[in-house]
Amino acid sequence: MQAAKRFDAVLDAPKGELTPRVRREALRQRAVAACATGDKDAIERLRALANDPDGVYAGSAGGRRDGVLRLLSRCNAMAK
Repeated sequence: MQAAKRFDAVLDAPKGELTPRVRREALRQRAVAACATGDKDAIERLRALANDPDGVYAGSAGGRRDGVLRLLSRCNAMAK
């Protein structure tokens, strides 16, 4: 899936290369793609990225992070 590869490239870019807002949106969109395709490995990777205290949600209020984690939890339950 081309979109998933592009979102992964954004997430793998060096930390200061892209704004945190762009990285957070890439993580959210990648989560949607992982859910749509049932990609269990990506779901786990994205969960780890979202939970990283120094990651894309560092310094944010956490509401969007919580939303992504809820999405990933629902997808993980459906992918089993």
